[in-house]
Amino acid sequence: MNKNLLSIRSMLKSPLNIVVLIVMAYVLITFLIWPNLSLLLGVFRQNGEWSLDVFPSCLLPSVR
Repeated sequence: MNKNLLSIRSMLKSPLNIVVLIVMAYVLITFLIWPNLSLLLGVFRQNGEWSLDVFPSCLLPSVR
């Protein structure tokens, strides 16, 4: 068996390590993944339907 896999299994036998893993997953999802998904959905879903209208405004130079 792979040595790394045995190391991970032995690490997950401790209840403290499991709690730390759950807390780290919660923080990762709460502060890194969810805000980015929310932002992308807010940009590309306008008025309840998918839209790619944001690309021309980003790619074309603004008139000043």
